[in-house]
Amino acid sequence: MDDKMTKEEITERALRLRREHGIIHNYHVLLRALDISENFLHMGGGPDCIKGFISRNSRCSCCTLNIDLPSHLQRLIVYHEVGHYVLGHIESGVNLFTLMNNDRRWSNIKELEANLFVAEYLMDNDETLETLRETNNFYAAAQIMRVPPEFMEFKWRMLRYYNLVSGETPFHAQSDFLKQIH
Repeated sequence: MDDKMTKEEITERALRLRREHGIIHNYHVLLRALDISENFLHMGGGPDCIKGFISRNSRCSCCTLNIDLPSHLQRLIVYHEVGHYVLGHIESGVNLFTLMNNDRRWSNIKELEANLFVAEYLMDNDETLETLRETNNFYAAAQIMRVPPEFMEFKWRMLRYYNLVSGETPFHAQSDFLKQIH
């Protein structure tokens, strides 16, 4: 299995996507720009439902999304799956079958990397720092930036890695947090 990516590699790929396409807030447009097909299915709700996944077959990539989820969650799931795509996780030969069979080490590393990618892609460093300074409140800043606190925590990790902030956040987000929310 592939080794863990560096934070620099994750940042570089997120910024490259931003440079090439901008921050695209309409995930349909983003998927088209990346030539990823959309497959939207009713898969039920609740914490145990499948939220989404990305797959590749014969050079064709497809993002499958559970349309029974609230729209704000659908958006985050698509960005997360785009993270897997951009970071090359689906190129590694590990597929949905492997993940469903609990290869937890691979899953946790790749889920963390995809979440860090989303934070780097959606949340500009300067804007995030300014929002945190203005609000002086971690949760309020997340709300203003229209992301769950977990993505604010992932962004904080990146800001701390680059020595732009210090200290800890109010909690530590789990790499698989998207599986739990509904």
